[in-house]
Amino acid sequence: KQKHNVIMTPEDPLYLNLSQSKNEDSVTQGGYNSLEKVYAFDAIPKELDAEEQKYILGLQGEMWTEYISNSYKLEYMLFPRMSAIAEAAWTNPLNKNFDRFKNNLPQIFKRYELWKVNYSTAYFDIQSSVIPENDQITWKLETKNNSRIVYVKPGDSGKLYDYQGPVLIDRSGKWSATVSDSFGKLKWITQHFLLNKAAGKKIRLVNSPNQKYAGEGGFTLIDGVQNITGMLHSSQFLGFIGTDLEATIDLGEMMQVDSIRLHCFEQQPSWIYAPSSVEFSTSVDSLTFSVLPDIQKTGVKQLIYTSKTKCSARFIRIKAVNNGIISKGLPGAGGKAWLFSDELEIY
Repeated sequence: KQKHNVIMTPEDPLYLNLSQSKNEDSVTQGGYNSLEKVYAFDAIPKELDAEEQKYILGLQGEMWTEYISNSYKLEYMLFPRMSAIAEAAWTNPLNKNFDRFKNNLPQIFKRYELWKVNYSTAYFDIQSSVIPENDQITWKLETKNNSRIVYVKPGDSGKLYDYQGPVLIDRSGKWSATVSDSFGKLKWITQHFLLNKAAGKKIRLVNSPNQKYAGEGGFTLIDGVQNITGMLHSSQFLGFIGTDLEATIDLGEMMQVDSIRLHCFEQQPSWIYAPSSVEFSTSVDSLTFSVLPDIQKTGVKQLIYTSKTKCSARFIRIKAVNNGIISKGLPGAGGKAWLFSDELEIY
C-alpha cells in the first residue's frame, strides 16, 4: 500500500525450518507448516486492489539452519515443500490443484531419488491427534494414502489391532501405530500417554491463550500427553502473554485427591518465564474453594508444581500467575512475559 516492491515470505506458511508433520521426531524450530498449507499460499493479499498488486514481485521460501547441522536434514526439510513453493509461485492460480499435485508426489519422489536428494514423506505418514470423548481421551489416526492402519497397545507384546476409528486410551504407556504396507519411507509413530483423574475431564479456562499457542484449548492441559521436548512440540503448550492461566476442572463426581501437578515451561531467551506463583484449590460445589498449602516446585525449564495435600473434591481450580512485565537486564526486558503450560495431573 506504500508502493514498495516486495517479496512475500511470511513465517506462516513459508518458513521451511518449521515442522512439516504434527508428529515430527527431529529437532526443528517448532511450529507447523504442512505441505498443504505451503501449496495453498497466495502471494497476492485479497486486501490489495489491482494497482497495489503490481508491487508484489513474488514469494520466497525461508530456511533458517540453527537447528540443522547437515545437508541430509536440510534436504529433508526442503523437499517436497520446495516443489509446492514452486507451484505456488509460478502456476496460474486458476490452474493450481492440490489433488493433482499430491497424485504426482510418487513421481516427484522418484525424481528426488535420481538427484540423490533426501526428502520427507510426512504428507503420507500417519498423523495423530488426541481428542476428548465422554470424559475420556481417544487417539485419532489418519493417513493420506488410504492404507490399512494398525496399532499396538502398551503391554500387549506386539499384538496388532486394526484401526477402525478413534481408539479409547485405557492405559498409560507407549502406544504405536503404522500402515500395513510400505510406501517410500513411512515409519511407525508412537505416543506416550499418562492417565490420571484429570485426563479427558471437563475444563474451563478463565483467560483464552494466545492464538499462536492455543493448542486444543483447555483440553491441552488434560489430554494425557506431557511435553518432554520443549519448543520442538510447541503445539502441546498453552501460551499466555501478559495474562494468567486460570482453569477449573470438573472431575464429574467426588473423588479422593492425593496429589496435583501442574507442568510449566521456562525458556527465558524466548521470553517464556516461570509463573510468579501457582495456587491449587478444591471445591465440592464449584462455588466455594479451599486453597491447598505447601506447593513444591521442581525441575529446570521443565517445571513441575506439586501439592500432596490429601482431600476429597469434585472441582479443582489452578491459577498460575504470569510473570508480568519482564525485568530490566533479562531477555525481553520491558515486554510482556509468556507463560507456558502443557499438562495438569490429578491423582
